Amino acid sequence: MKQPLFRKLAPHGTMFTQLDPADGLKTLVAEVKARTKQHPLRYGHWYIEGSEPHIAAVDAEGLTVMSYNRLVPVAKREFALLNQFTHRAENGGVAGAEAISSYMAGLSPEDVDLRGTADDASLRHFEVNLLTQGAGCQIFSTTFVQWASRECLHRAEPLTLFARFGTRQANAPMEQLLMRDPLQQAQDQEGSLIDADMGAYYAWINQSRLA
Repeated sequence: MKQPLFRKLAPHGTMFTQLDPADGLKTLVAEVKARTKQHPLRYGHWYIEGSEPHIAAVDAEGLTVMSYNRLVPVAKREFALLNQFTHRAENGGVAGAEAISSYMAGLSPEDVDLRGTADDASLRHFEVNLLTQGAGCQIFSTTFVQWASRECLHRAEPLTLFARFGTRQANAPMEQLLMRDPLQQAQDQEGSLIDADMGAYYAWINQSRLA
């Protein structure tokens, strides 16, 4: 990157420049799991991942795990339903933005093939709301992590929030972005790093606004 990382956050904290990144993710996940045991609370500890979640965290007791990669099939199902809705509306008139927004807001976890148990129904509805109400969450993993972190802070008020950005697909015309598989496209590494830098700053702002 041409610009230094954390240029927005650095004035508000401490910048460590001699860290060894080896096993960094493993170390952070271990710390998160330790917090879940120290402060057991349902939906009190969250791990939001922009790629595939770390294997050590997948079945960790007391840790709510959300992953962009695992929700991509749900996003593709959402787009398929949206295309069906607009085609039906075009036969009887133009589908306005308000009608489309209302339709998307009314989608349930079952509509987008997001199934689970009664015990995790709240989480399934939260995930659907992220994809249907957060612009770009379906397309870019970085947007998903940023928006999910924001909503998690405001709705769940967690004791622990570990958000990890992954690389997102490169930009393309909107028609292509809505149709192609984001996991099979060229990745924008530098753009993803910029997104993560700003996403961390936005998360700090959101935390600062909360009591």
